[in-house]
Amino acid sequence: MGKPTSRGKLYDDQWRRAPDAGIERLEFETILEWVSPGSKVLDLGCGDGSLGSRLIEEKDCRVWGVDVSGLAVNLANKKGVVAQVGDLDHEKLPFEDGFFDYVILCDVLEHVFFPKKVLEEAKRLTRESLIVAAPNVAYWSGRLDLLRDYSPRAPLFGFNWYDSDHVTLFSYGDFLKLIQKIGLKVERKHFIAPHRIEKISFLKRVFPGLFALVFVAELRRFERVKTRSA
Repeated sequence: MGKPTSRGKLYDDQWRRAPDAGIERLEFETILEWVSPGSKVLDLGCGDGSLGSRLIEEKDCRVWGVDVSGLAVNLANKKGVVAQVGDLDHEKLPFEDGFFDYVILCDVLEHVFFPKKVLEEAKRLTRESLIVAAPNVAYWSGRLDLLRDYSPRAPLFGFNWYDSDHVTLFSYGDFLKLIQKIGLKVERKHFIAPHRIEKISFLKRVFPGLFALVFVAELRRFERVKTRSA
């Protein structure tokens, strides 16, 4: 942990162009609502610490962070997050099993090459739950793009496939299949859609895979039922 990589330097360039005020996302409000006050939280892909600093200030949490960008880590540390440089795709994180009450992956899985590996490591580290937010590639306009023989742009938030740093695209249905494979289940969920869809909110409730642009899910381990031997 802690050594800069070529990928980290690329993200450093992005953070140099980022606004000093920090990043705000609609997903933050849901995550802040779900995290219990006073919790120990690990923010994977913590960026500049915008979410972590709000958890510290608004929920009295102790927050650790990991990010591939050294520049982002420096910004996060200035906001009170105990952050360090790390590559989620390739490194085991230096924390004990179940050390954290919550592990958060907010808009991170789409940026990694091995989402299953990253989720398994996050599962190892959390005692209570894992919170994931990610874009849904099966959003209706993305499906329309594919019918027109183009890569979906909606889950890339307007970027093209060749100038986006999203390396893994998946739908909410894909995500559900993956977490089942690694022994996780959805405890609660929230779907986010553009304003024009939000006004017809029943659409995303009934057909989240079609009308949710972003999903937020709180995950917990399966409770396995022990069977008696004959």
